[in-house]
Amino acid sequence: MTINLYQFFGTPSWVQDIQTQLGLILANQGKIMAAIDDLKAAIASLVTEAVTDLESVIAKIGTTPPDDSAALQALTQQANDATAKLKSDMAALTAPAPAPAPAPAPTTP
Repeated sequence: MTINLYQFFGTPSWVQDIQTQLGLILANQGKIMAAIDDLKAAIASLVTEAVTDLESVIAKIGTTPPDDSAALQALTQQANDATAKLKSDMAALTAPAPAPAPAPAPTTP
């Protein structure tokens, strides 16, 4: 036979606090998972764009006559610009995230 003491004495405040905190964790889990999915999509887009830009420059280099120094300089600049943009975008992605807002203090009845 099992006796539930909470039935007679009420639920202790620490149990209510744990239930509240667990509820907050579960509520925020969906937001966190969505943010992770958004981050994955942003990184995939960044990589795809960088690869496309560099493949385009490589293709143009292959069709540019070796004696056309102006065209080769322009392609070199395009490659440098694409590389700089990729580095800038990666730096933005790896920058420290802002500190999260503090969790609200649990209320006790």
